[in-house]
Amino acid sequence: MAVSSYGRAPRARLDPIFTAHDAMAVFRLAMSRPLRHETLVMFLDANDCGSSLVTVTGTDEAFHIVEIAETMALSACDAPDISGLVLATVRPGGCLLPGDDELWLEAADLVADCGLILVDWLIIGRYGTHSPREQLGMPSRWTCGA
Repeated sequence: MAVSSYGRAPRARLDPIFTAHDAMAVFRLAMSRPLRHETLVMFLDANDCGSSLVTVTGTDEAFHIVEIAETMALSACDAPDISGLVLATVRPGGCLLPGDDELWLEAADLVADCGLILVDWLIIGRYGTHSPREQLGMPSRWTCGA
């Protein structure tokens, strides 16, 4: 079982998701096995607790992240209990790609246009988990700064 800073997976609507490590504890439980191209979306409430989790399959093109971010943000922009999103894209054979940094910036802007925050986009691949936000040297958007 994936564990977080709680020693277990964070519970929906109860345990805040303070770090990428906490988010990954949830995403690992929802990812398909064997790994396949998919993107998971976690909606966060004002207390940074995960409230819903959506899986989008067949996300084998990098640009899909922009469409997913926009669609998910639009679906949540009028929900009073949603304040942010965390995205996780599974790339079974790879990791960061050229252009992921621009996709991050575009996705973050689209989410912000809906009045929400894109906390992070985690890319899960053969060589671990990476964040285009970190690659750009941007400050953390996680509550605990991790």
